[in-house]
Amino acid sequence: GEFNDIHAVIQGVDLSYLRDVECLCGVLDVRSEFVWSDVDDAVFDPTGALGFGPATFDNKRDGGYVQLAYRPTKYESECIRNLEPVVRFDYLNRHNAPDPIEHFSEQRWTLGVNYWLGPSTVVKAAYQFDNRDSGEKDRDAFLAQFAIGF
Repeated sequence: GEFNDIHAVIQGVDLSYLRDVECLCGVLDVRSEFVWSDVDDAVFDPTGALGFGPATFDNKRDGGYVQLAYRPTKYESECIRNLEPVVRFDYLNRHNAPDPIEHFSEQRWTLGVNYWLGPSTVVKAAYQFDNRDSGEKDRDAFLAQFAIGF
């Protein structure tokens, strides 16, 4: 096809640290991930038949997150033991994508709390503070989730 000579390099690094910390009376959970991608130049809609081309771009992106959570597992109160405050920072940088905005960067801070109903069942609530440098409106958000692992 028309994209046979297009190559992509995608790299990622994941880090995780989980420790029962006696002086904190609980478990500290630190996680992070960083990803980089680089896709060769490509021409999309070369004849203009789809109504947006021909469009050529070299797509490069990088992004990642760092998250810190603490669960006070050694407290007497079961209600307190099941709470887990979480803070997370993530970002995305997009370079040279086919968009009116050639460079797009977004950074977010998320503050939340998880409540563990069981070893693999959790209810989550968080507020996300969004910061975009592209001129687009920031998209702060309230997030809620129920998850079951098996």
